Amino acid sequence: MNRVLYFDILRIIAICAVVLLHTSAGFLGDYNSSHTSYFIGDVYDSVTRWCVPVFIMVSGALLLKPGKQETLADFFKKRTTKVVIPFLIWTFIYILYRHYHDNHVFTYTGTIKDFFNSNIYFHLWFMYMIIGLYLVTPIFKVYVRHAKQENMLYFIILWFIASFIPVLNNLFDLNIQYVFETVSGYIGFFILGYYLHHYELSQITRKFIYVFAIISVLVTIFGTLFLTMIDSSKFNDVLYDYFRPNTIIVAAAVFIYFKHLDLESKRNKIIFLLSNVSFGVYLIHPILRDFVYKFINVDSHPLINIPLVTVLTLILSFITVTIMSKVPLLKKIVP
Repeated sequence: MNRVLYFDILRIIAICAVVLLHTSAGFLGDYNSSHTSYFIGDVYDSVTRWCVPVFIMVSGALLLKPGKQETLADFFKKRTTKVVIPFLIWTFIYILYRHYHDNHVFTYTGTIKDFFNSNIYFHLWFMYMIIGLYLVTPIFKVYVRHAKQENMLYFIILWFIASFIPVLNNLFDLNIQYVFETVSGYIGFFILGYYLHHYELSQITRKFIYVFAIISVLVTIFGTLFLTMIDSSKFNDVLYDYFRPNTIIVAAAVFIYFKHLDLESKRNKIIFLLSNVSFGVYLIHPILRDFVYKFINVDSHPLINIPLVTVLTLILSFITVTIMSKVPLLKKIVP
């Protein structure tokens, strides 16, 4: 099977953005403690909100393609090996980690509730979401196989319109929800990834998307700052959600940009290696970031230390996961 190089590049930059996002997020909790630190965290966080949507879009482009024929049994067997088993093992690891490192009081009933509420560790929510998408993938493969381009575009437009509803609710104290609830959520990124990969947009359309993406990043930064300031300095994250119009536009722009970038000359084994271990990096990076925190006080100079901690965490994570992927037993948990 021929690899799609820009998918590999997208996975690599997305995991880098994830670690930067998680490193900067700690500065958003208290606007009053330091306006400067808050704003720095807001900027770093706002410019990386596209990371998870891009991961999902790449998965949608790969898994929904009509030419990929496999039985339901084969599909779920492969997903169980690559996702479900690592998810359960890492859940157990983080149950131990939060008890011994974070001093979280362990109880059987509390842990079971946290598991079903996706509260074991902050980043493991992604595993619940991706498993849910995999469960409906066979259904949407049938839809994609038979849908015309205009039908898929109609779905994407409805989904994009739905992304405005929570923003309107927040700004104007409304409770609009039922009309567009059926087309909201992460499945939209799945379809969007497939659509952008398989259909070409005109050059003028791409340029419009790039311009709106820049505007969207600025809206996320300064809109979040403004809403927080007027909301008694309580952090307002309505524009941070992954399926908000500003985030969708930026994610689409990143995906389209790398699709049309001439990357063939950059094809090499290092890119393939980094892409292959990116999922493992996602799973392990909180532990290694905490290790880096022991040597760098990220609070002292956030403008410099946030990217510094991010880079060191990424280096340690990529090295660790690469080594783990070479060990027969450990490679099963870093798919």
